[in-house]
Amino acid sequence: MGVNIQFLVTWEAVEHAGPGIYDREYLNYIRTLLSMLPQYGLSAFVSMHQDVWSRYSGGSGAPAWTLELAGFDLHAIEESGAAWLLGQRRGGHVEEERGLWPCGYQKLSAATMAYVFSAFIRSFLEAD
Repeated sequence: MGVNIQFLVTWEAVEHAGPGIYDREYLNYIRTLLSMLPQYGLSAFVSMHQDVWSRYSGGSGAPAWTLELAGFDLHAIEESGAAWLLGQRRGGHVEEERGLWPCGYQKLSAATMAYVFSAFIRSFLEAD
């Protein structure tokens, strides 16, 4: 009996260039990699992973264009206080400036995107 592993993939890796523009080379790479797992007694489930929405809001997962579509200026997102990038406050060079990435969920950018995404999903499900 084989071992089942969780294989993390981010939305940004798949659709970074823009809505509906998929990185076929990356997807083919993932397919090739996953197809090799049975040779080693492994199987995998692909998990579309995210934390704090995006690396552009202090986490990882969604592509930058999602924040831009919601009206965020990526060049001012940390300075405006809408995100702590790299899990930090002000640079993170001394202990009191270091933040923990979960704190980013309460910042404007990640909280807004969670709301927008859940509203989209609700409207999609209710369309039936």
